Amino acid sequence: CIKILDMTDIKQREKCLKEVKLLQSLDHPNIIRYLDSFIENNDLYIAVEWAEKGDLKLIIKRAIQEDSHLEEFKVWEYISQMAEALAHMHEKRIMHRDLKPANIFIDSDGVLKLGDLGLGRAMSS
Repeated sequence: CIKILDMTDIKQREKCLKEVKLLQSLDHPNIIRYLDSFIENNDLYIAVEWAEKGDLKLIIKRAIQEDSHLEEFKVWEYISQMAEALAHMHEKRIMHRDLKPANIFIDSDGVLKLGDLGLGRAMSS
């Protein structure tokens, strides 16, 4: 997956570069994996792991439209995986600061991946 961010604004540029730095520092099976990044024409391109099943917001919306629901065991599995991802981030002294279904992704194997660290922040010592 490639995320494209406009870097013409100085504050936006700092935020974009911070997101890349945070992604590079995290290596965990429940966090979207950083692959590469480059800048072209004032745009930052960030290549990250693709989560084939989409985000949790879409999955919940689809279940509602189909008059269905997520099975309880799957919800508990997602909660456990989210806790693992957050624990890893906190061990690295990083806060996500934007947890919501749209920033929680599911890959083809059904594994939860926490993503979008645009508002993430390294905790001070």
